[in-house]
Amino acid sequence: MTGLQIHERPSPNHDARPAGQAVDILLLHYTGMESGEAALARMCDPEAKVSAHYCVEEDGRVFQRAGIGVASIFLRHPKTRAAEAER
Repeated sequence: MTGLQIHERPSPNHDARPAGQAVDILLLHYTGMESGEAALARMCDPEAKVSAHYCVEEDGRVFQRAGIGVASIFLRHPKTRAAEAER
């Protein structure tokens, strides 16, 4: 078995992670876009203001969008925002 290869494809769409804030969840999104390439392009578009730390293609390739030390920008579902407000 070989090691997992992660392809770097940085996105400009991220913010600074607040000091001392640990990564405490793994959140998976399904983009529903026409292709993985279209999703990657969208997450690199500064106008879109959306990204993720990693993107996994249907063929298993993994692309790193933002480092763990930053907060990626994603569109949150209203239920996610409500759950965050309850914390």
